[in-house]
Amino acid sequence: MDQHISELICRFQQAFDQHDWVALRECLDGEVFIDYSSFRGTDPARVLADDYVTARKQALGDLVMQHTHSNLAVSFESDDHARATRDYRIDRFERNGDRYFHSWGTYEFGLVRRPVGWKICSITQNLLKNEGDPTIHGALRPRTESRPKIARVD
Repeated sequence: MDQHISELICRFQQAFDQHDWVALRECLDGEVFIDYSSFRGTDPARVLADDYVTARKQALGDLVMQHTHSNLAVSFESDDHARATRDYRIDRFERNGDRYFHSWGTYEFGLVRRPVGWKICSITQNLLKNEGDPTIHGALRPRTESRPKIARVD
């Protein structure tokens, strides 16, 4: 089971790098609890997976990215529920420019097994450090610029 979860998390990260938004959606359960408060200062929320993907596409679609992870640890709460943590490095570059914005930290994933396989139902990002120009990231642009919105489910 650990291997299936490892592969799911790899597919999730690769979907960002490849801008494969369909593959990203396939990694997610119908609703996802997200907590990016340490990265962007937003409140944790439960959101529809489709809205999550749309917001990521709007925020990151113009960037060249590479997600690298290490130190994956998986624990099982039951046969159908698991938690996974991993360290990350995300390199983000402007597609047509010299600016960059990189991040390091830890992700915590909640996972649920469905009839079609494991799905991500919770994502918490614990930021250690950022480096570069945060305004190239759509979710971190000043409020006067276009920023993707995401609707809460709760």
